[in-house]
Amino acid sequence: MTSQTTTSTLIEHWNGHAWKVQPSFSPGQANALLGVTAVSGSDAWTSGVYASASVPSTLVENWNGQSWLVQSTENPALGNFLTGIAAKSASDVWAVGIQIQSVQLADTLIEHWDGNTWAITPSPNVATKQSVLEGVAVAGSKAWAVGYSSNLHVERTLIEYWNGHSWKIQASPN
Repeated sequence: MTSQTTTSTLIEHWNGHAWKVQPSFSPGQANALLGVTAVSGSDAWTSGVYASASVPSTLVENWNGQSWLVQSTENPALGNFLTGIAAKSASDVWAVGIQIQSVQLADTLIEHWDGNTWAITPSPNVATKQSVLEGVAVAGSKAWAVGYSSNLHVERTLIEYWNGHSWKIQASPN
């Protein structure tokens, strides 16, 4: 006999005096929130992953000032994770992560919220086995995403820069 374990998301809110657990969604059997950002007290975002039947899918939740609501995001590959999220405004939010193409190949994943929908924004990959983005920051019309690339033997830094039109790989030391 086997038992199945369910992991749930956990969101807590600081009210100035104490932390209080907030109801949040856990749509799969395995759920994890990996990033958080806030535009204001009534507009915050989390990013992560949930899995049903062992298939990881992107998870984004938005705080509207009263409750957390799951947002519909893109899942372009066999498995998808959103590990970082950053917001410039309520209509300009970036989430970054990984899309698993096969057992040995993973590519960067960048999604953008325009105030109405989440859409994939093409991002470059280093010609290796894995290109992973783990964090993102936004300032003005620019954004930076950071992570690593790996050929399964050597990991290298990976920095990508949004110039207002497209994502480009930036040279970085290792």
